Amino acid sequence: RDCLDWPCLAARLAELAPGKAAPSSMPLPMRPPPQLAAAEAVRLLELAVQRAPRLLALRPFQCEGVRRAIQLGGRCLIADEMGCGKTPQALATLAAYEAWPALV
Repeated sequence: RDCLDWPCLAARLAELAPGKAAPSSMPLPMRPPPQLAAAEAVRLLELAVQRAPRLLALRPFQCEGVRRAIQLGGRCLIADEMGCGKTPQALATLAAYEAWPALV
């Protein structure tokens, strides 16, 4: 599964702030810093498109919604207006995490 790799993100954080690496006993944050979360979201969205090429048909605002859902670790409430494509956004987020079976 290609979920957020927290140890990898912690190592990348240590690279950003050399000499200030957190001890391994320190709990990892609930969410990574925005710049790392954005990069991880793009990577996971690219993997989702490879798994389900139909996701290329998402509109730009839907892709942004999927990226944001991934940045939040997949835990979000998609509350767009009726007809804006909440189901495709949810399915794209599920494809990014390979979280099957699922009920949408």
